[in-house]
Amino acid sequence: MIGGVLAFGRRFAKGTMRDTCRIIRYGTDVWDEATLSNTPSETVVYEGPCRLLYPYRAPTEASTPGQTQTEQLARLSLPVETSLGIRDQDEVRYLTSASDPDLPGKKFTVSGSAHQSDATARRVPVKEHS
Repeated sequence: MIGGVLAFGRRFAKGTMRDTCRIIRYGTDVWDEATLSNTPSETVVYEGPCRLLYPYRAPTEASTPGQTQTEQLARLSLPVETSLGIRDQDEVRYLTSASDPDLPGKKFTVSGSAHQSDATARRVPVKEHS
């Protein structure tokens, strides 16, 4: 019974993912002859449907000597079946958005893991690049 309900929930969740993103993992530096500099290698970990949501909670403030930083984590939802192997510090590049013209081009960093039994979506905590 759980299998049928879970499959329905995953189809429904994927139907709400009307945006697209690409998740990149940086590797070791590679010499670039064109720029004459080292550039980190990039591996595409995931590309496809996604949905971004900022939870309804206040941002947290972290104080360091001489400055105060405001941080608010967002939640990136991805299809469970196809978003495998995503790790902390992977970079999310927002490609398209069905409803927010300001999202394409934004970059985020994965800030933790997103494993859960019987999940209808992979909900990954992300932090927007400033």
